[in-house]
This record gives sequence, structure tokens and C-alpha cells, in this order.
Amino acid sequence: MSNRPSWDLGESAERCGVSRSTVRRYREQGKFPNAFKDSSGAWKIPLEDLLAVGWKPNAPAQSEPVSVPPEPDKSINDKVLELEQALMLERVKREAAEQANMQMKANLEDLRTAMRMIEAKPVSVPVSEAEPAKGLPTEPAPARLPEQPLEATEQPKKRRWWQR
Repeated sequence: MSNRPSWDLGESAERCGVSRSTVRRYREQGKFPNAFKDSSGAWKIPLEDLLAVGWKPNAPAQSEPVSVPPEPDKSINDKVLELEQALMLERVKREAAEQANMQMKANLEDLRTAMRMIEAKPVSVPVSEAEPAKGLPTEPAPARLPEQPLEATEQPKKRRWWQR
């Protein structure tokens, strides 16, 4: 044995700034090869063993906060400026997305119109002996059977000048 001091588990933990369970766990793992039991049956850990595992007796406890100089905070104006720039960027992104959305809606409407034109029933053009005047719309006369009499409230339709 050396002339250096040795402490029990609680005192070793207190002097080295670790928990008592950590000291006990290290002793059980064999990290303190020179640990011994005293006459009362308490475990004693020699100073050499504590130093060998990297612990420093009389070091401040780990629970005590280490004073680290705080980082200099940005001034409030700098933070506001940074947030305004981020907001501006988000607004630009939103406007671009809205513009793309409007373009997609216009394209969709064009496609729907084209589909309606494709799916529409073909218009049948009546074949007549006389060719109608160019540029004037032609409406087929309503077909009426001769045996159907006109009702009292129904007036005969006037014929248009090109139908006379």
C-alpha cells in the first residue's frame, strides 16, 4: 500500500464529482484494482485508482454548471431583418405558386373545351336542292303534318324573306 489516502465509496464520489453508483459500478467492473475493504467492511478506493480512471479529487461536481460565456445574441433589429427577409421569400414563392396554379387552370379549361368539341354529336347538314345564300344562317323549318289543325291560340309563323 502507498502512503496516499484512500476514501470510501461515498467520499470518493463526493471528492471526484461523480455519483456513488458510478463509483460502485467502476469497482464492480474492476477498474479500481487496488480497492480494499477496511476493518469495518467498507470499501476503500485509493487515490491512485481514482487518478488512473481520469477522475480528479476535489474537482467541482458535475451538477454544478460550468460557466461558459454566452454567445453574443443578435440584436433584435437583426432578428427582425432576418425574419422580414424570410417572409419576403415566402411571399415570392406563394405568388409564383398562385401564378402556376392559374396557368394550370387555364390549360385545364382549354382541355375541357377541346374534349367537349370532340365528344359533341356531329351536326347533320340537310342536303337541299337549292344552295342557300352564302353567309346567311339556315334554319330548317319546323316539320308540321298537314292533317294537324292549328290550335286557336297558335298563330302561323311568318316566313322569312329567303324562305318565300
